[in-house]
Amino acid sequence: MGEGLDCGIPRGIEFALEKMKKNEVAQVSLKPEYGFGRAGSVDRGVAPDTALTYQVKLVSFEKAKESWQLDADAKLEQAKIFKNKGTKHFKDAKFEIAATRYQKVIDFLEHEISLKGDSETERKELLQAGRLNLALCHLKLGKWIEARAVCDKAIEESESVAKAWFRRGEAQLALNDCDAAKLDFEKSLSLEPDNKAAKNKITLCLQRIKQQKEKEKKTFANMFDKFAEIDKKKEAKERLGKPDAMNNIDQWSSGGDTGISTDPNSIKVGGDIKMDLDLNEAIKEDAALHAEEQ
Repeated sequence: MGEGLDCGIPRGIEFALEKMKKNEVAQVSLKPEYGFGRAGSVDRGVAPDTALTYQVKLVSFEKAKESWQLDADAKLEQAKIFKNKGTKHFKDAKFEIAATRYQKVIDFLEHEISLKGDSETERKELLQAGRLNLALCHLKLGKWIEARAVCDKAIEESESVAKAWFRRGEAQLALNDCDAAKLDFEKSLSLEPDNKAAKNKITLCLQRIKQQKEKEKKTFANMFDKFAEIDKKKEAKERLGKPDAMNNIDQWSSGGDTGISTDPNSIKVGGDIKMDLDLNEAIKEDAALHAEEQ
């Protein structure tokens, strides 16, 4: 169980077998992700992203002991076997199978607290190796979030392991969190000053951060230009929609239909009562009146 892919048995079939009884026959339908996934299987004529149906008969099985059924020393020995199997599959580039073996190492040792002395030291080393190797498998499979989570656990267990920081940095970088990745690579480099890979990754992070800032700067600049243009058009539209008071006022007029006479001797008085007073006429009338009196 967990190594079926090594002989062409999809993980989905293994999940089904865990629920079956001896001599039981079952028809098992698998979604692509539980079959041969995006890659498919050329040897079996299975196209990428293909759903599958199997008919399975469980002839016999031997039930392995759970970790809680073993004493501490037995757990330690079993964990070594799983680690060795994981390493074999990893070297064969069978990362998914290797990941299941390394996960078993973690399952067997993570909560074991009864070992002492050299055995406890060996437990911690095996557990750390299981986590780091599992993180590497996740990175190979493009499971960035899972890789980061495993590294978090490894760092929580021991902050002095450079590989944990480095692999978490790789996960952070793949998730485009360049600032966090840079910090992780710097921590890894502080623990291993001669680590050229960490130095290269820091340089890569700085380049990515610079590119991101330039992109953000350009994006915001374009955004502000667009906002300014929108505001400009809006103001122009509002001006067109409102009358311009100055366009309706003649420089020689006080408003209304009646203007000021161009004759300085003629005065027009506006209001409810309109009166026209011609000074020339008034002078003449006054002169005539005085002549009559004399």
